[in-house]
Amino acid sequence: MLFLPEKSLNKKILEIMQKDPRCQYTATVLDRILFKGKPKDYIKKKRGKEIQKITTELNRSLRRGDIDKHRRGYYSLKITPATLNYLENPPITVHGLKLECRSKQIYQNRIEGIPSQNNTFADDLLNWFKTMRFKETTNNRFFRDVPFEGRWVKITIHIDGLIEVFVNCSDMPLAYPDMVRLCSYLNGFLERVFTFSSLRNVSVRQIGVAKDYQDLRMDGISSITLHKFMNDWSKIYYKETIGAVRIERHLTCNISLEQAMNTLFLLNSPQQVNGNGHGEDTFKDVV
Repeated sequence: MLFLPEKSLNKKILEIMQKDPRCQYTATVLDRILFKGKPKDYIKKKRGKEIQKITTELNRSLRRGDIDKHRRGYYSLKITPATLNYLENPPITVHGLKLECRSKQIYQNRIEGIPSQNNTFADDLLNWFKTMRFKETTNNRFFRDVPFEGRWVKITIHIDGLIEVFVNCSDMPLAYPDMVRLCSYLNGFLERVFTFSSLRNVSVRQIGVAKDYQDLRMDGISSITLHKFMNDWSKIYYKETIGAVRIERHLTCNISLEQAMNTLFLLNSPQQVNGNGHGEDTFKDVV
């Protein structure tokens, strides 16, 4: 017969603290939790010794850096990246985004014998730029910064039909519902030049995703950066404007906006389980 080894007292104490990392525990409180249901004679004969054992384990954990001491006799779990899952699970949000799409319409006046890159936009589109308060920049490009729910979106339209959309949302990251509203907003704003509701035809070229932890603290360091690949790097730092520690990842890519939206939805949604206990695929129902 196989007997599994009993958990050590230290592990039992840490497991209790992990259930509520914000709570401060004393050795007496931990003793009551650990030995709840023990016979009455335990209180008279063993309780004092057990509390002393718990105090010893707390001091050992404190020296190892597993817990924090707030005042005499009061301890709590030390919050580190390794213990975040016991503390909070904020949603994955988008804090920066670059989109590209290309209109099938002809924007330029074609003049025989003159290279197309030297032509100008068609007159009707120039009138639309003026009406929509776009500004002209170099190389026959027009741009405009438009507000979206406290964020700024920069739209640049090129003469060859390329449309670039930069979303600056570091201080107000986009959750999945925000992304849905952003697509609807862009679809209405750019209706004259592109149907933005066709998410498969919109490419995500750069994206930054993040989790913001309100209860995590970074003691003694300002930031941590990890450059994984040429176009993929991560960073952990305290963002003062939102009062939280941000764990973010930047990626240069080329995927459809539909794929990005589906992925964001699935990462923030609990898995649906059918009657047979198997995960149910909801990918097709997302967008």
